[in-house]
Amino acid sequence: MKTENQFVMGILTTLIWDSGLGKENYMDVIRKVSVVLIVVALVSFVGGFAYAEHKAKVNINTATVEELMSLKGIGERKAESIVEHREAVGSFTTIDGLKDVKGVGDGIYNKIKDMIAIE
Repeated sequence: MKTENQFVMGILTTLIWDSGLGKENYMDVIRKVSVVLIVVALVSFVGGFAYAEHKAKVNINTATVEELMSLKGIGERKAESIVEHREAVGSFTTIDGLKDVKGVGDGIYNKIKDMIAIE
């Protein structure tokens, strides 16, 4: 009695042989599939790093304009306003204090509140 893996391999082998690829090309197919799987694994791996980078919280009390601009909805002008507000008023005591900055309302705050910190 064949196992499930043997059954699947039997079907794949039959399809490849019946397609006229022959034994020489069978190894080429395996190589190509292997390359595709490696590329998919690498893309997933790099994508994980990108996600981890965005998952790190931005400290609004120490962030540069460039770091603030990495937040969704914060462009250069708003980032500059945040830094100017921080320099004029002092450090934020809560993340809600960000809403006191001109141009940062509830909408933007709600988009970034999980990505910011004050420590």
